[in-house]
Amino acid sequence: MKFKMPVNDGSDRVRFITAVRPGDRIRNRAVLKDIQKRGSRKVLLKFENTLEIEGEEKPAMVAELLVLIYF
Repeated sequence: MKFKMPVNDGSDRVRFITAVRPGDRIRNRAVLKDIQKRGSRKVLLKFENTLEIEGEEKPAMVAELLVLIYF
């Protein structure tokens, strides 16, 4: 089934843990954590995003991104 439009529905539980300095190499890891049906033609996807800094133990940021998909 094709979708018509993804919509950024916001963020949840945003935590800034470590500062990113100029010149730092970063990577974002996104993991799909949940899918919820929202009516007959919509689903809400919840992604856990972790922004990592190369060589650092702690991530720079952890947040849940919410995306609403219309069919």
